[in-house]
Amino acid sequence: MFDFLKRKQPYPPPETDRDTFLVWEPCSRNHAEVVPGFTKYLLDLGYRVSILITPERIDEGLFSRFGKNENVRLNRLPQKAIRALLLENGIGNAKGILITTMTGKIDTGKIPLAQGQKILRVSHDVKEDAAAIDEKTITLHRVDYNGLKTVIVNPHYFGDIAPAAKNSVVDFITVGALRGKRRNTAPLVRAVRKLVDANIRNFRITVVGKGGMRNLPREIKPYFNIRGRLDFSELYDHLGRADFYLPLLDPENPDHERYITTGTSGSFQLIYGFRKPPLIAAKFAPLRGLNRRNSLVYEDGSRLADAMATAICMTPREYAAMQKELDEYAQELYRESLANLAGSIG
Repeated sequence: MFDFLKRKQPYPPPETDRDTFLVWEPCSRNHAEVVPGFTKYLLDLGYRVSILITPERIDEGLFSRFGKNENVRLNRLPQKAIRALLLENGIGNAKGILITTMTGKIDTGKIPLAQGQKILRVSHDVKEDAAAIDEKTITLHRVDYNGLKTVIVNPHYFGDIAPAAKNSVVDFITVGALRGKRRNTAPLVRAVRKLVDANIRNFRITVVGKGGMRNLPREIKPYFNIRGRLDFSELYDHLGRADFYLPLLDPENPDHERYITTGTSGSFQLIYGFRKPPLIAAKFAPLRGLNRRNSLVYEDGSRLADAMATAICMTPREYAAMQKELDEYAQELYRESLANLAGSIG
């Protein structure tokens, strides 16, 4: 009798039918880079895709390289409204919903579903999500934690991006928060100093992400282009101009063990999607399908300068061959991921 007291939901639910799949990124700040790739997989499987994501990520150009597609709908909804809609209305008539980051802000078991509807969830760190992991959980790569088995789907599509020729002044790029737990910049500073001391100077390093590289020695500052946090459109522009990618994973840093056991890094989606050969420590390469044909692999931080020198001296033909190898692996990974996602949907 008090229905008139119920607060009216200010946001209408997205339009759906049985050929629609919802994609929801519940994290308002991180992991949005996976959304275009998951969207592409669902399009290739024949679905219309309705995306639920923080509006700011849309405004930052997350889909700016994707191209217009009449089967993709970007819904401009705040996260609180998305959660309320899902709990009240379920997923409408959609085939299913892909939640691209597991979240504790909603009990997915309370989302009302019709017969045959699916909820697929993505974990970015199975140790953090262990209590909710099952064999249907999606991860971006194979994990090594307490014998957990997951479905591997790696979303690395941002758009149809043509490979770029190698620059005469080689541009190395690193993306992400500049903290020891994420990427180690000390070996990079030492490597740049070695290169400059050896009179190898036709390079620059583009640094994108929160944090900074304070107290850079004066003699090497000119080789760093510190950009800070950028929106996606600007990030994509810098990636397009770059030659090589620096994940800056340190085999001697215990915090980086998570990248070969329980967790993932958005760097690899950018490497595959933009076909930018990485310079990577050998410990982290095999799990990501990286080897000496498609990447520059070094043993530890003390050899980073040697790998950078090799990259700088690489001929355009050698560079193009390495890009081609990386492209072939990215395509193989795409096909395997597409098949795995199709199997999960059923």
